[in-house]
Amino acid sequence: MRKLSCVKYLHALADDTRIRITRVLLDGPRCVTDIAASLSSDVGHVSYHLGILRSAGIVEEDRQGQFVYYSLAGQVRGAVSEDLRSLELGCVTLRLGEGSPGSRKDCHSE
Repeated sequence: MRKLSCVKYLHALADDTRIRITRVLLDGPRCVTDIAASLSSDVGHVSYHLGILRSAGIVEEDRQGQFVYYSLAGQVRGAVSEDLRSLELGCVTLRLGEGSPGSRKDCHSE
């Protein structure tokens, strides 16, 4: 991984909310309302942080009709350890903590 990418990732992940979003997305694609519910937060706050993660290349969005699903970018998904506890960014290992990232909720029912 290039040094510049690593610095960009670290800057984007220098916030607890963004780390929590990353942890939630370990389970797979989710819509913003589902992510907000998982974090007990509001949609606007989560959308702001998703924008930063997307700009850094950590998160990708996939539009399906009127719904937008967010997932970890391929390069980042490949850097997650098998036990889902750490993210190997080349220059640093980010500990994602204990526990399950949660289960997917049907966004179409909201």
